[in-house]
Amino acid sequence: MQRASSPVPDLIAPALPRLGYTRAEAAEIVGVGTDLFDRAVAAGTMPPPRQLGSRLLWDIDELVRAFRELPHKGPSNENRNAQSSTDEDMV
Repeated sequence: MQRASSPVPDLIAPALPRLGYTRAEAAEIVGVGTDLFDRAVAAGTMPPPRQLGSRLLWDIDELVRAFRELPHKGPSNENRNAQSSTDEDMV
């Protein structure tokens, strides 16, 4: 049985994963607003952007890694650091 020909050549993937995201998209991926995201980048909690020409793009792998390095909220963290749970504490 012959395979039906595809309108998309085999060498081109129909949906390539994106590697870079804008500031607003990066903030949305992390789950925060752009103001908190900017403060987290300035504090080093979130990665800085990469630059391509005049565009600033955040690397998805770096975003995921930085997010996973954030502390969990729970009894073990509360005992070590008696901090409130405000947005400022995340930065």
